Amino acid sequence: MAKLYMVRHAPVSIDPKVPPSDWQLSNDAQASVKQLVADHAWSDVSHIYYSPEPKAAATAAMMADQLGLATSSCAALREVAMDTGFLPPSLFRQRVARYLNGEPDSAFENYADATSRIVNAIASILEAAPKTSVAAVSHGRILTVFYSYLLGHRLGANEWQSIALPDLSIVNLTTSTVDSGFFAGNRVVNLPRIL
Repeated sequence: MAKLYMVRHAPVSIDPKVPPSDWQLSNDAQASVKQLVADHAWSDVSHIYYSPEPKAAATAAMMADQLGLATSSCAALREVAMDTGFLPPSLFRQRVARYLNGEPDSAFENYADATSRIVNAIASILEAAPKTSVAAVSHGRILTVFYSYLLGHRLGANEWQSIALPDLSIVNLTTSTVDSGFFAGNRVVNLPRIL
């Protein structure tokens, strides 16, 4: 049974002087990734794809070292673009919540474009590795957009904030269910295919 392992990257060191897309992993990231890998069975995973943002790339590299798997960068796994500069945490959460709830915000990547980007990226990854399980390391906002597509309804701030750093969700592509991790127990109504 082919599965899709969707991973959110490990915790980061927040630096207001650096764009979030360039943030690096925190000092405790390695321990948290090691635990994430230890907590799940990965024997069926054939490859790890990752967003080129440093926090996702480093998470994927740590996973690959533990699991002995090859990795590939995939630009379309990057985070939803957000051109606001650094925001205090409460304001950041408010802006993201409004975006996820469908309020237009010119500082954010268009929601439909973000959906198309991530769905097409995952569809291409799955086409490249038919009938095998693969992992993809990405980011919280784009994962929320992706799971909104998979589950057939728009997820909001509560769902976004429920995805830990790091975190894993396993989608069973044969049974069309989220088997474990974030959003477990949900039925998948839209499998990734080119939009």
